[in-house]
Amino acid sequence: SVMAPLVMDPVRSASSGGDLVGVGMRKELLNLLQYTVLITPNRDELSWLTGCEVSTESEIEDAVVFLGEHGCGSILIKGGHSKGAPVDTLYTQGIPVWSRTGERYDFTLRGTGCRLASFAAAMLAKGNDLIPAVDAAYNYVQDLFLKHLK
Repeated sequence: SVMAPLVMDPVRSASSGGDLVGVGMRKELLNLLQYTVLITPNRDELSWLTGCEVSTESEIEDAVVFLGEHGCGSILIKGGHSKGAPVDTLYTQGIPVWSRTGERYDFTLRGTGCRLASFAAAMLAKGNDLIPAVDAAYNYVQDLFLKHLK
């Protein structure tokens, strides 16, 4: 049997602010990393999952290495929750291979991280390579914001 590519969006809290993880969830998610093609944390989720500070580029690189040691080959770090222009960066085998800078809007759309991960998973399942799949998912989410502006 053929397994579909597993993409994990390690959501820690809902857009509305509710905490979604229980005790032991971090360990369970780390155990699942060996089966994932891609994980899509924002910086808060990356910090929680790795137990590392992720304020500097060096700390982000350490967190990426940590996840790689747990079997995760590719990590898309989402920048929507960070200050300034949101920068999303894809790391494969510990190396940044793709990056996009988005716009900062004065409104919030709920569920964009989940949509990004789901769209990337669908593109991978259709046979697309990782970078085109992430690019298409990024464009899809940007289009959602643009449609909301109209």
